Amino acid sequence: MVHDILITKENPFENDVLNFRDHIHQFCSQFIFRKIPLSAVVGITGEWGTGKSTYLKMLQMHAEGKNKDVIYFNAWKYEFYEDPLIAIYFEMESKFKEVLTLKKYKKVLNDFKLYGTQFIKSVLINSISYVSEGIINLQDTKDNVKKIKEKQATLLEKRIEDLKGAKELVDRFSDSIATLAKIINENTDSPLIIIIDELDRCLPPHALKLLERIKHILSVPGVVFIIAYDKNQLSHSLKTLYGNDFNIEGYLIRIIDHEVAIPSLFSAEYFNKCADKVVLSNNIYIDKFDESYKGLNPFAVTNILMKLSLRDQQYIMHNIYSLNNKNKNITKISYLLVYFYFLGGLKLKNPSVFKLFESGTITKAEFYRKVLPALNPLERDEVIIGGAEILMAIVLTIISLIEGEQNPNNLTSLNLNGVNLEFNVHLVADVKTRMTTQRITNLKNIPKLYSEYPTFSLD
Repeated sequence: MVHDILITKENPFENDVLNFRDHIHQFCSQFIFRKIPLSAVVGITGEWGTGKSTYLKMLQMHAEGKNKDVIYFNAWKYEFYEDPLIAIYFEMESKFKEVLTLKKYKKVLNDFKLYGTQFIKSVLINSISYVSEGIINLQDTKDNVKKIKEKQATLLEKRIEDLKGAKELVDRFSDSIATLAKIINENTDSPLIIIIDELDRCLPPHALKLLERIKHILSVPGVVFIIAYDKNQLSHSLKTLYGNDFNIEGYLIRIIDHEVAIPSLFSAEYFNKCADKVVLSNNIYIDKFDESYKGLNPFAVTNILMKLSLRDQQYIMHNIYSLNNKNKNITKISYLLVYFYFLGGLKLKNPSVFKLFESGTITKAEFYRKVLPALNPLERDEVIIGGAEILMAIVLTIISLIEGEQNPNNLTSLNLNGVNLEFNVHLVADVKTRMTTQRITNLKNIPKLYSEYPTFSLD
């Protein structure tokens, strides 16, 4: 199975297959490894499955390895809390107790705890609306109009007083955080870092409340919040609350002071690590392919052509792992494994076309018409093009055999979105020869294997 990348405080970049190191060093120089007297909220943006959580974990371990104080908060994990501020408070309390152990800090710690617990009680109590408390009792009659007005006036006056008290409590709570953050700044020459992960997985009301709490209560001098999110997903969530005309950019400008996009890089090294853990460690043979083909391996090229995210790649690898446990006749033939991997990408990115493969009705004509136009354009790089030639030769040869073609050796070239691919005739012939050991019904049934296994959770 694929496990999370091992990230340690001693060497956080030891397994940096996503090439985040330089980017994180630059980020830390700007936002962490220096005193920051003001508050800051930094957004880390990236699409789903591009490694945001890995980036944040490396960032955390790198900072902690330099003796900086970091709080890591998984917003989705604590979504069951009525108010996200409650969970963050407990994380902050734990961190302050851990790092501020001297007696001279006892008073400020007690102030933080006092105002924090009072604030939490206030949040919980005020979650009950005044209407439900009885500002208006529907059973009152017209004869009681005067009493109703008096009751409303009394309760509204109480509400105003409560709001005044709440404002004072918020100010005291925020001030106590700022005092502790100032101490941390002085002790470490760095701000208190609070990392918020998995925000875009939260239900829209919870995500919104968390952002508002951060901006209006927790953003105090000496604290830097680092919040990771997929802007498209967050936009979709907020539009469910505010409608399709909601301006996500305008909203985030009010919340986020700085926005940083994580590097969006294709990492062949990541795929190879993933393959080593799932494929090679389970005795599944991946042919390195003859170096005379001069190509990147066809698995990695599939990632490029279909823009497969890191999570997408893990999903397919999990299926290969399960397939190997049940049908080693497929996983021991590298050409079929390439085909199976390619089908996994189609299932994720183009499910309607995948159904043609699944039903056994795929033809080269349908492939040219429906699959090729949907593929990501290739860079004019000799290594990538070489890998694409291997991949397409394998896939098209198998499709030809499924169609019942006796001589797929006539496959010589293909124009892929403006890039001309030349097929190695020896490769095409070898694929045909190896496939003759498989019945055509077996080739047609390979896509159905994706339906035989559960969809894996990659969290």
